Amino acid sequence: MDPAVLLLGRSTSSPLQGILGRAKDWTMNWRRIPVDGQFDRRVPAALEFIKKSGPSFLYGYPSAVHRLAQEVRGRTWASRKRLAVIVLTGEPIYAFQRRSIEDAFQCSVAEEYGAGELGSMAFQCPRGEVHIVVETVVLETIPFQPPGIEAEGERIVATQLKNRLFPLIRYETGDVGFLSEGACPCGRKGPTIRVVGRVQDRLVGSRGPVPARPRIERFLSELPEPLQGHVQVAQLDPETIVLQVEEHLGSPVDPASIAAFGTDVFGTAWEVKAAEVKGLHRLPSGKLPYFLPMRAQE
Repeated sequence: MDPAVLLLGRSTSSPLQGILGRAKDWTMNWRRIPVDGQFDRRVPAALEFIKKSGPSFLYGYPSAVHRLAQEVRGRTWASRKRLAVIVLTGEPIYAFQRRSIEDAFQCSVAEEYGAGELGSMAFQCPRGEVHIVVETVVLETIPFQPPGIEAEGERIVATQLKNRLFPLIRYETGDVGFLSEGACPCGRKGPTIRVVGRVQDRLVGSRGPVPARPRIERFLSELPEPLQGHVQVAQLDPETIVLQVEEHLGSPVDPASIAAFGTDVFGTAWEVKAAEVKGLHRLPSGKLPYFLPMRAQE
């Protein structure tokens, strides 16, 4: 197996699971860098580990790999072995992340769509389409209810084809996206998928909920580069959005200008504030959501 470095969280609810996980990593020739609440402080050490390990590819959360890319920014990346590809999984992928990672490591970036309960369900080809692995899973989309609700995409449900012991049928993934059919320039036929976010990623206002992803994407991508990946959008209540800016960025932060830009992007339906925080909120899984909906604040 080609050597790989994984930047993921690890769930070890029992000592036995921990032992089995380490055995699997050894068998697959994987080296794992845990992504947890302390990961951001260990970024320089993580880069040194990757250089010495010389993996063929990286596989990890977009937010974690983007932190590595920002540390490399402005320098020439050199490792024992040239990276063939970086596979991003587990979180929504934003345009600014892909740009930064490709520029820093000078290699291709591919998206994998999967879930812990279902495994890998789709993979991006060199032409940019994310092909569903139809041999192992059926993906469908279900419109939001009621029919008039404003939405970008539809709910994604999955049916496993090979798990006969505990099959999952039309399992709610919690994701939102679009399915397409047709031949791809890469030569593969069959359905493709575009995942645009999570079901709960909605901004709540006086006129009801609206999809958050288009506004979040624009806001994060148009921030100054040093701030990209260091600002979390949190909706505290139906009237207030707080832009949480991570401290220690190496340059002064002007909350007023960030709040003004946020108002331009999100609109005047909300009061947009900006505040410095010591660190961004990572989930227990190690994932870093750039949008915290109202329920996530509870």
